[in-house]
Amino acid sequence: MSDDRFLALIVDEDQELCRALSATLLDAGCQVECLRSGEGHYQAIRQLAPDLVILDVSMPESVGLDTLRRLGVHRSTKKIPVIATSRQAELEYELLDAFDFLPKPVDRRRLLEDVALLKANRHEHGLGYGPMNEEELALFQEYLLTHSGLHFDQSNIKILERGLQRRMRAIGARDYGAYCHYLERYGESRQEQKKLLGLLTVGETYFFRYLAHFDALIHHVLPELIERNRTRRSLRIWSAGCSTGEEPYTLAMLLCEHFPQLPTGMCRSSAPISTRWLCAGLAKDAMAPGRCG
Repeated sequence: MSDDRFLALIVDEDQELCRALSATLLDAGCQVECLRSGEGHYQAIRQLAPDLVILDVSMPESVGLDTLRRLGVHRSTKKIPVIATSRQAELEYELLDAFDFLPKPVDRRRLLEDVALLKANRHEHGLGYGPMNEEELALFQEYLLTHSGLHFDQSNIKILERGLQRRMRAIGARDYGAYCHYLERYGESRQEQKKLLGLLTVGETYFFRYLAHFDALIHHVLPELIERNRTRRSLRIWSAGCSTGEEPYTLAMLLCEHFPQLPTGMCRSSAPISTRWLCAGLAKDAMAPGRCG
């Protein structure tokens, strides 16, 4: 294999992706191979050992998703960067082990940006990452606290390391410093910040979680707030870190039961006191199922 070769392998069901992207990749100086999904396609990927796999993950029977998973766990293929594509744009924040996700129709400018990044860093790919030292931890502490409000220290450093290492493997970062540079540069333009936060936040949520908290709200906090806001005839409730929304919905149900004078949108009210909800979370894929208003 020559050092200047850059082989892009396109894997899809009907070669539509191949026809759409081959010319763009050839113009960018890539060698291009196309592979139709089916029996033996994973073994063919291993034999070709491409520098990039462009994979249609929307193929029937989860073939694409299964291929992405297998590429990420096998020793001989886990270094291969994968650009996943699908018409389901919401998959971008679920497929966090892919180098990038490009919704269909594929943005050719973004694809060329991906190829340029991969070519520039093709010999720096890291896989084995050890624990962070204090200097590296301080870099991410400052960034995450500034951009998300999340705080990490020695007590939860393992959560941070696991999340960082998954994204580092996905983009081929050689070490923590290289990934921090990538994060600072592409946190917004390539949505890297949101992808990382999807691995660092806890998505656990369910109805009537932590009953003691709701008991304190019902018997102490809310009666005082209602009395304080009686002349304004409004009550605003912010549910922060609400994930898919089970906790704010629990609170709305308890308000219906214990404070029927407050309209929540879920129960009728006869008193002129209005409520307004703001529900917020950091994990983008979790916020879609539950909406507040």
